[in-house]
Amino acid sequence: MKKLLSVLTASMLLSTTAFADAQSVLSQIKERVDTSLYTEFSSGQYTNDERTVYSFDWSNDSEDLFIEAYEDGTITRFNLNDKNYEKSQENLFSFARQRELTQSAYEVADKLNPQFAGTYKLEPHPFYSLYANGYTFNIVQYYKDIPVDASYSTMRLDDDKNTESYYYDPIDTALFEEGDIMPKASAKRIFDEKQGLELQYATYYDCATKNRTARLVYRIKNRDKGIDGITGDLRSSPSSIRYALSEDAAAGGANAAAKAEAFTEAETTGLSELAGLYSSEELINIAKNNAVLGLSEYTEQRCNIKKDPYEGTYSADIYLNGENNKAANVTLDAATGEVLSFWRNAEDTSAETVIENPEETAAAYISQLAGDSINEYILKETDNIDSRYYQSYVRLVNGLPYYDNAINIIIDPTGELLGYSKTYFKNISFPLPNGIITKEAAQEKLFSGNDFSVKWHICEYDDSGNVREVSPLYSFDNPYITIDALSGEPDVEIYTNGATEEPRYKDIETCAYRDEIRALADMGIGYSNELLEPDKEITQDEFFTLARNAVTLRQPVIIDPEAEYDMQYFINEGFTSDPNGSSAISRSAACMAMSKILGIDKVTAFNEIFISPYTDVTENAGAIAAMNAIGILKCRNDGYFHPDASLSRAEALSMIYRCIVNNE
Repeated sequence: MKKLLSVLTASMLLSTTAFADAQSVLSQIKERVDTSLYTEFSSGQYTNDERTVYSFDWSNDSEDLFIEAYEDGTITRFNLNDKNYEKSQENLFSFARQRELTQSAYEVADKLNPQFAGTYKLEPHPFYSLYANGYTFNIVQYYKDIPVDASYSTMRLDDDKNTESYYYDPIDTALFEEGDIMPKASAKRIFDEKQGLELQYATYYDCATKNRTARLVYRIKNRDKGIDGITGDLRSSPSSIRYALSEDAAAGGANAAAKAEAFTEAETTGLSELAGLYSSEELINIAKNNAVLGLSEYTEQRCNIKKDPYEGTYSADIYLNGENNKAANVTLDAATGEVLSFWRNAEDTSAETVIENPEETAAAYISQLAGDSINEYILKETDNIDSRYYQSYVRLVNGLPYYDNAINIIIDPTGELLGYSKTYFKNISFPLPNGIITKEAAQEKLFSGNDFSVKWHICEYDDSGNVREVSPLYSFDNPYITIDALSGEPDVEIYTNGATEEPRYKDIETCAYRDEIRALADMGIGYSNELLEPDKEITQDEFFTLARNAVTLRQPVIIDPEAEYDMQYFINEGFTSDPNGSSAISRSAACMAMSKILGIDKVTAFNEIFISPYTDVTENAGAIAAMNAIGILKCRNDGYFHPDASLSRAEALSMIYRCIVNNE
C-alpha cells in the first residue's frame, strides 16, 4: 500500500500549518477506521459554516471509502461503496431485523465519534422501501435530554450490518439558549394566551361527485411557531427572503386540488366557440397587453385551456419567454380575461435602486389586478422578514377567515411585480357558525389527542446563514390537526402511510393466514387496530390502497378502518367504476385488480385462452386462473372459488403478501 503521508504531501500541496492540521485529522480518523486494505488515496479541504472541512478518499478493487471531518477530528460524513455488493429482492424490510440492527448502528456511530456517545438517539426512518436492502436511521441530537429538531443527520446499514453511510453534524452546544425550561403545564397556559385556536372555514373535496364543501373547523394559529420554553415568547425559525413565487404557488394551491382537465388545441377551438370563451390567440394578447404585468416584449410559448370540474369554469395557462432567459406564466379566466395568477422569474437586483415604500407598491398592484373583489379579503398579518415584499390577503366569510381563498403578491426590492395569485370559489356554500363547540372544548380535544412537547429549534441565523441561536420551543407534534367545530372530532389534514412499528393483532391465532399476516405486519403493512377481524369483508378503498402502496409503490401502509380513502385515482386507472369506496370487493374483482397491478391484465383479458380450474367460475376466468396458478388466491375450503363472494381482510392481506414475496 502507498504511504499515506507521501500521498498526502503530493496531493494536497498545503502550507506547513494546514498540512499539520490535515495530518492530525487523518491520524485521528485512522484510529477509528481501518484503512489498511485500500491502495489508492486522495484528499482535499473546504470551508463550511466558518469551519475547515477535510475530505479523504480511499479505494481498492472492491470498495470506495469517503470521509469528511472537521479540524478537531469530528467525522461528519462517511460513505462506503461495496462494488461487489448485490442487492436482493429477497431481503424484504422487517421491523424485527431493524430492531436487531439498531444496536449495531449505535456501536458504529460511537466508534466514528466517541465524543458524542450518549448525546444522540437513533430513530428508525419512518419512510422506507420494502426492497431497500438496508436500514436507515435518523441521528437525533439531544441537549439537556431534549431532542434537537433542526438536525438532519442519518446513517444507513445494509442487511449484513455493514455501514453504507453516516452523516452527522451536531449543533455547537454553545449556541443553545441558556436558562430553566418551564414545565409543560406552563407552556399550555401560554399557548392559550398567545397562540390558541382560530375558528375558520376549510374546504373538503368529494372527487367522485366533483363537489366541494366548506366546513367550520378550529385550527392552530401560527402553526409554524412554538412557545419558547425559557422566555415564553411565541417564536419560529426565520425564513429566508422570498423574491419569487414558485410556479405551483402562482397557479393557486387550492386550484390544484381540482385536478383540472387540459384540452388539445382542436378541443380548445371547439370549446371556445361553444362556451363563449376567448380564443388562445386572444388570451395571449390579453396577457401581453396587460400593463400591470409588463409582458409586451415577451413571446408566447404555448397556451393551455383547462376546466375546473368543481367550478365548471375554464382557465388558460399561458407560458411566455423574454430576453436574457426571462420566463413568465399567466393564468387567465378564459371567459372574462381576469388575471388569476402570474409568475415571473426573479433577477439580481442587488445593484439597483430599492423602493422606499414596498407595501404601498404591492397594495397598488393588488388594487389593479383584483379590483373591487379585494373588499372581501383582509390583509393577513405576518412577522416574516420579507413581509415588505410579500403580502397575503385572506377571504372573510360570515366574519371568519377562509384561507383556501386568498390573494398573494410578491414584488422585488425595485418594485417589479414577480408573482400574484387569486383564488375565489363561487360554487360553494358556507354553514353559519351556529351550534358549534367552544374554543376551550376544541383546545381540550386537541391536547388530548396530539403530543405537545418541547424540542430545540434553530431560531436565529446570521447574514451568512450560519446558526446563531437555538431555543427550546413547545409545539404540537402534528400542528396540522383540525377540530371539527360541529362534531368536535379531530380531522388530520396530512395522512402518513408510513409505519413506525408493526401492527400486533390479538385475534388471528386460529386464522389460516396467520403467518402471512404477521410477516406482512412486520413490514409495516396492515391495519391500525389491535383486532384485525380477519373474516370481515375488506372495502374497495382499503384493498386498492393496500395493494397499490405495498405492491406497486413498494412502501408500507397502515389502514385506519375509520378513514375514507380517495377512489379517484383507481377510477381514473380503470380499477373500478364504483366511486363508493366503502363497498365490498368480490374475490373475482380482486383478482382482476391484482392482475392489473402486476401488469398482466392485457393477457388475462383473453379469457377464452384460459381454462378455469373451478367449476363455479364463468367470468373473468383469465384473471382468476392466473392468480390461482401463481398462488396469489386459490379456492376456499370447500373446493369452490366463490368469485362473487366478498374478499375478507385476511384473504386480502394474504394476496398482498404473496405478491410481494413473488414480485422479483
